[in-house]
Amino acid sequence: MKRILFTLCLSLLTIISFAQAPTFTLSEEKPNFPPQFIVLKIDSLSIEDGYKRTLEWININYNTPSKVIKSQIENKYIRIQGVSKNGFTFVNMGMTFYKDIQYTIEFKFKENKVRYDVLDYEVWNDGSEYSSAGWSPYPIKYSKLYKRNGKIKKGYGKGVQTIMGCFNDIAEGLDLYLRKPIAEIISEDNDW
Repeated sequence: MKRILFTLCLSLLTIISFAQAPTFTLSEEKPNFPPQFIVLKIDSLSIEDGYKRTLEWININYNTPSKVIKSQIENKYIRIQGVSKNGFTFVNMGMTFYKDIQYTIEFKFKENKVRYDVLDYEVWNDGSEYSSAGWSPYPIKYSKLYKRNGKIKKGYGKGVQTIMGCFNDIAEGLDLYLRKPIAEIISEDNDW
């Protein structure tokens, strides 16, 4: 019975891992975030379609796409700057705090591929008597993730998880949109 359960769990894990978009990770091989990139691989996606559909996805997901898009060259790349509300969570003295993240990401296009780069991000600092309010860099380092005893630092670990989760959610949303058949997108536009 245990072997059957183990085999089912392993099969389910394998299916889930192949069905999802690639994700950003923090490891000894990838010790810093940013910069990092992932590549979304979509069969039969031309460079032109990748570029066009990424622009459509930006227009759907951002309130003011004209302000979000900072630069672009048709069929080469799109660079955007956005804000994720409450994209950073940390725990201090038993209390959970939520902060906004301002980020710059870039999409590059090749045949059957869209490369998604996180160039940089900053976390909103409310200010205190010792610092002024504004955006502050918050680089993530694998070496700072663990205590000397090998356990994950709770507050830092939760912050790492929420920040990387924010960027992984963007990747997953874009990946899902790029994988939608074009006929399905056109029919959604004509539904009303």
